[in-house]
Amino acid sequence: MQLTLAIAVAASLLSFTSANQFSKTCTNITLSTTGNLTAECRDKKQVPKQASLNLNSLIGYSAGKFQWSSANYLSSCTSCSIYLAPNAIYTFVNDEWMTCLCGNTTYTQNQKTDVDLDDYIDNDDGNLKRG
Repeated sequence: MQLTLAIAVAASLLSFTSANQFSKTCTNITLSTTGNLTAECRDKKQVPKQASLNLNSLIGYSAGKFQWSSANYLSSCTSCSIYLAPNAIYTFVNDEWMTCLCGNTTYTQNQKTDVDLDDYIDNDDGNLKRG
C-alpha cells in the first residue's frame, strides 16, 4: 500500500514538471560550437528521427544571464557544453543543461553561466522546438 502511494505521488509530481523535457524522449544529444543542438528524438510512433535546433538563434546573453527573449549568445559566450543534472525544482529528475563561459562589457571576466534546456525545449513529434 505504501509503495503504491509513493508511486502515485511521484507520478503526480512528474505531471507538474515542464511539458518540454525534450531529453526524456531524445538520445545522443550534442551541442556544436556554432550553437546547433542535435539529437535523435522519438516521434509519436516511437520512431527515432534525427533532429536539430540552432540555440544561438533562440538564446541571448545579457547582465550575466541567458535570455530566451533574445538571440546570439555566442557573441558573448565560449566553451559551451551540455550535461545532465537535477532539475531545479524536482531534484529526482535529471534535465539537460547548457553551460558556457560568458562575459561582456559589464562583466569583463568570463563567468560560468548555466541554463536548463529542458525548461525551454520540446520534442514535437521527433522535431526539436522551443516550448
